[in-house]
Amino acid sequence: MEMEWISVKDRLPCPDDGRLLVVVRYYENPIPVTTVQIADFYTDLGYGWQMESYPKGKRWGITHWMPLPEPPEEETE
Repeated sequence: MEMEWISVKDRLPCPDDGRLLVVVRYYENPIPVTTVQIADFYTDLGYGWQMESYPKGKRWGITHWMPLPEPPEEETE
């Protein structure tokens, strides 16, 4: 099953979606950088993203997200 990126402009995830793969865009004086990270989305105290590391610059944002894919099945011999 092929999964597609969902724009945060179209729809935000809900907390039940669990861990997510997210596209983070930020600027490194003045070069735009795009990375992919794992994040959680919370609504407890308003909407917010939780990631292990955040870009060092102040201008960053998550542009797209998708559920994490299922891990591959282990091969049996």
